[in-house]
Amino acid sequence: MPLTGPAPVARASYQAVREQAVGYRFTISFPDAVHELSPTQAAAELGVSHPLLVKLLDDGTIASRQLPGGRHRKIARADVDAYQAKKATRRRLIAEAMNEVVTAGDYLPE
Repeated sequence: MPLTGPAPVARASYQAVREQAVGYRFTISFPDAVHELSPTQAAAELGVSHPLLVKLLDDGTIASRQLPGGRHRKIARADVDAYQAKKATRRRLIAEAMNEVVTAGDYLPE
């Protein structure tokens, strides 16, 4: 069944299917939507355990807000996305540094 609709929607759908086919997770969100996640949802989105996420929230690494009258928290999607981007950048920088060491011949395997 062919997909019909505006070209940007078709491109986004195609990209989402390609990402899923190679094993990546993807999320479709609307930029003007205010979207918050529960800690359980955020942990699943980030691929970390719930206790680790709680630690990241407690130490302020990821911002959250306390719901009135309780202990429950909500995390803005933008804050989850920012943390993911920061992690990806850190991983890329580490990989580049490791490649430089190997390329320079400074890596001495045991």
